[in-house]
Amino acid sequence: MKKLWGFLKFLGIAFLVILVLSLLVNKDDDATTTSDAQPVSQAGTTSKPTATPRPAATPKPTATPLPWLTDDFAMIRANSKDMTDAQWDAYVKTLPNHLATWTGWIQEVKSSGEILVDMDPPEDTFSVQDCYIHVPKENALKYSLDQKISWTGTVKSVTRVLGSLGIMFKDETMIDVP
Repeated sequence: MKKLWGFLKFLGIAFLVILVLSLLVNKDDDATTTSDAQPVSQAGTTSKPTATPRPAATPKPTATPLPWLTDDFAMIRANSKDMTDAQWDAYVKTLPNHLATWTGWIQEVKSSGEILVDMDPPEDTFSVQDCYIHVPKENALKYSLDQKISWTGTVKSVTRVLGSLGIMFKDETMIDVP
């Protein structure tokens, strides 16, 4: 029983480390910039008011479609185990802002709408959550532990801590229950 308790403590610490690292990695994503630039007027000049020109009808830009992730979860997991730190650091920078459609099992659902997904089936004894997706918090009660789900979302970040992966998806995740 002491070994199990020790292992559970280790998993809890690993989870916290993954969460902290993913928040630190994504700190720059939340930064916003503002400009306080003010128009400069020239002293001593006078100008007559002129008619305001009508704006030309310009087409609204269309969003550039995001690329699809070429590696599935199994490939990313294999790469995390097979690559050196330098190789992993270069590889992991290529993953954010790519779309992915994956299937996993719900390990936990937070009241905030955050869903922790394990990519291994519930029968795997020593497995932890690998992916973090979000649904509106009013939908949090719709999901159950060990429920199999598929989702499509945009990868926000990928972290590797103590041999475990943490893949965070942006909030626009679409969930499908098989």
